Amino acid sequence: MPKLFKKVGAKKKVVDIEEVWNIWELLSSGYESMTDIKLLKNFIHDKDLLVMAGRHLVNLDKEIKVLEKEAIILKHRISLPPTLSGVCRKLRIII
Repeated sequence: MPKLFKKVGAKKKVVDIEEVWNIWELLSSGYESMTDIKLLKNFIHDKDLLVMAGRHLVNLDKEIKVLEKEAIILKHRISLPPTLSGVCRKLRIII
């Protein structure tokens, strides 16, 4: 028996280009900050500053994971920016 009414499905979420740009910029700056802090941790001799840098890295990692979920799971279809460590591996630079 044919259906009389069309099934109204959920519309796809329209993603604004500005939203995509902001997520991309936040992710790429987060990756850069994480790499910089990891590099600078090697030169820190003060125990308190070392603990603070470690805590900051943990918080930054949590924020990056949230942004990655936003970019991937919510189907924004944003290709993630390359991490600096991945680029350095290709160039054989140790961070």
